[in-house]
Amino acid sequence: MESTGFQNVSSQNVEHILNVHMDASVLHDPFLKQNASSQLALLNEEVYQAGIEKIKQAIAEAKSRNAQITFSSDIYVKMFLGYKPAA
Repeated sequence: MESTGFQNVSSQNVEHILNVHMDASVLHDPFLKQNASSQLALLNEEVYQAGIEKIKQAIAEAKSRNAQITFSSDIYVKMFLGYKPAA
């Protein structure tokens, strides 16, 4: 931002998202939907579905061993702030 002329550039964490899901409950996490996050939105449908299938397979494998699987995410949403001087 500074290289484009912004001044007093700063950043801060504005939200902390900590999610822990056990087993298939992860499939109901809104952040897992393809259009819910920019990282997943960049994937084509085939790649996205392949990832969902890997999650389902991991759940099934844990269940077959009579075990639980934990899916956790720890996300910090950061805000960047800068001021552009009046021209």
